[in-house]
Amino acid sequence: MKIYIPTYKRPNTQITYNALPDKYKDNVVMVVQRQEESLYREKYDCRFMIVDDDIGLTKTRTQIFEKNRGNKFCMIDDDVTFWRRNQKYVKQVQSGYVDFKPNMVDITCESDMDGSKREMNEKDFDDMFEEFNDLLDNGDTYRPDQPIIQVSCREQLKPPVGIRTSTNLASYSCFFFNGVHIDKIFDDIDWNMTKVGQDSMWQLEFLLHGYQIRRSDIFCINSLWWQEGGVAEYRDAKMFNDEHRKFIKKWPAYCYETKNMVEREVGEVIDIRYRWRKAFMHGST
Repeated sequence: MKIYIPTYKRPNTQITYNALPDKYKDNVVMVVQRQEESLYREKYDCRFMIVDDDIGLTKTRTQIFEKNRGNKFCMIDDDVTFWRRNQKYVKQVQSGYVDFKPNMVDITCESDMDGSKREMNEKDFDDMFEEFNDLLDNGDTYRPDQPIIQVSCREQLKPPVGIRTSTNLASYSCFFFNGVHIDKIFDDIDWNMTKVGQDSMWQLEFLLHGYQIRRSDIFCINSLWWQEGGVAEYRDAKMFNDEHRKFIKKWPAYCYETKNMVEREVGEVIDIRYRWRKAFMHGST
């Protein structure tokens, strides 16, 4: 499975690439703009996908999706570190569905490491790829007619939720996809409708088309959202707010703006919430 890492103005700070074990670096495709190609080729021994200058992250990701229609692939932001959570925090396992919600059965998992979590080693990466590949290939035993189109990782800094894999809840920064399913709905999606927040858009679209998404609570990530380079070169509070309000206008039943504002490095941004499972309920009926 190829690992696509879109990157911009960060030739000296490739956190994701450096966090991968060597054997996984062989699968990396670094996605860079033509104006920066030589800077990255001088430093990294991997494959490259070259895109036009100054097209932004949304159009870059869209090209990655289009290139992989029909393929399984992985797409990770360039500022991610990887963590494995102690399985003792898994308290429930899914055993079917009740009224569109996963039916959870209490279980007990023994501790499998010292401490609550650790940075992932090569064996952990092997386990993650094996588990995520199985989900993408074989789907859900209880819902074989609703395939899993995406698997992602929960943010490590957030507390454990007691479930190994959450059903139809979104995540960010690290994604595994089954492009066979994406190919079937690719032309129905306006991939470039927004300059920022595209990952929220495509996850809503997947659910509204009746496909499942999964989020691991065992294999987790940290991501440095607001460091120099990348989308920080052009994203500001006004753009963030204007672009995310496009979602509310298009899907008022599935996302909304609260009365609160959130302070970020770029200033105050809106607090937007999503009804992910409601979107899946609509898409699966």
